[in-house]
Amino acid sequence: MGNVVYIYDIGCGDGPVQNGRRPDMPDTIGNIIVTDLGVDGAQVRFPKDAALNASFRERFPKARWAPVAVAWAIPGKLAYKRALQWAHEV
Repeated sequence: MGNVVYIYDIGCGDGPVQNGRRPDMPDTIGNIIVTDLGVDGAQVRFPKDAALNASFRERFPKARWAPVAVAWAIPGKLAYKRALQWAHEV
């Protein structure tokens, strides 16, 4: 008997993997959750806080509240990167 080698494909059955991560898996920075929606933009969730909300609305004036997702929806191809940058700054 020889050695047994197990090979796991973490992308198998879990959908597409881009840049080493699944695009639908959220990133958490502190208490801010950012989800990449690809060409549809990004979703951002954070606790109800007047200062945080004002900072978010100032940075993302085109963002709209998505009540079903209970998150802010930011349009645009660069929305995810911009949202991550904002989350790291606040």
